[in-house]
Amino acid sequence: MEKECISVMIQLFNGDKNTCGVFTSGGTESILMACKTYRDYSKKTKNITKPEIIVSSSIHCAFTKACSYFNIKMVVIPCRQDGLYDLDLLEASINNNTILIVGSTPSYNLGLIDQLNELNKLALNNKIPLHLDACIGSFLINFSDYNFGFILDGVTSISADFHKYGNSPKGASSILYKNKDLMKYQYFVDEKWSGGIYASSAMAGSRCGNIVALTWATLMYYGKSKYIENYNSIITIKNHLVQKIKIIDDVFVYGEPKLSIVAIGSKTLNINIISEELKKRKWEINVIQNPNGFHFCITSYHTLKIIDKFILDLIDVIKYIKTHNMDSIKYSPCIYGTMSKINDSDIMNDVITDYLHVVNGAI
Repeated sequence: MEKECISVMIQLFNGDKNTCGVFTSGGTESILMACKTYRDYSKKTKNITKPEIIVSSSIHCAFTKACSYFNIKMVVIPCRQDGLYDLDLLEASINNNTILIVGSTPSYNLGLIDQLNELNKLALNNKIPLHLDACIGSFLINFSDYNFGFILDGVTSISADFHKYGNSPKGASSILYKNKDLMKYQYFVDEKWSGGIYASSAMAGSRCGNIVALTWATLMYYGKSKYIENYNSIITIKNHLVQKIKIIDDVFVYGEPKLSIVAIGSKTLNINIISEELKKRKWEINVIQNPNGFHFCITSYHTLKIIDKFILDLIDVIKYIKTHNMDSIKYSPCIYGTMSKINDSDIMNDVITDYLHVVNGAI
């Protein structure tokens, strides 16, 4: 079942007979495995002992986590004002220690697709692997007009989830590689363990077969035609949402979102206050920072009617904030807004650590 799930994902991303991959527990594990693989690959084949990965500031935090875990330097390129990769800064940052360039398809926070063809050229010209993070974009970007996936010669790996727009249960993702000669560096093998030879393909030892079976069943149930139907519906709703937001003076859309995520900011009002007021009205939106805003993530549950209701509430919230002079508040109760008040990463780290202790019962 795992093999068939991976086969489906390989086809979606234009892989060939050499393309291979591993079923993982989620996007974070897929990304962790990719970074670990390139670290070991570059050490073995290029003798790089101080590895560096180049990412845009819009990249998912799982790459930060991976670099922290595996002692890799993460070179962060501030994204352009339109949310896309600053390709000039990227090219200038490449050096002999660069083991990987990462692109988002799309980015989680802004919902924007990085410049794939340009990243592909840079990777090929500099003979550096290119990883595409499609964790939230899989089952969407695959049906778009983008020249995407392993059809780009510079792309050497892709992280892609089943459990987002593939509609499978949580805990299902994949990490795909151009060939097995690269994927072998992901494996862990201990042939001298006292319990016998030990080998595992990814991070986990014991895994949940139930999730694999349910993921396989979901793929078989939907089939390509149903996923295309979902894609077309989501894109129609996304276009409707973007058009409606563009006619509201006090907010704007970041960049040109092409898939399911629409990021919203404001140059006139405190966007954190807007998001908090929307949450009070039961809207599930995600707050983002650097740049400040929130994003609306469209799923197959949304309809044009729901979007119209959201727009009415957004207009009403903006009017309410102006009427009650609430924009004089410089921070909001949300965790990101709190950064504006404290502005001390050490204190924030302690606060969040204590929060995690409470969540995990370590009190």
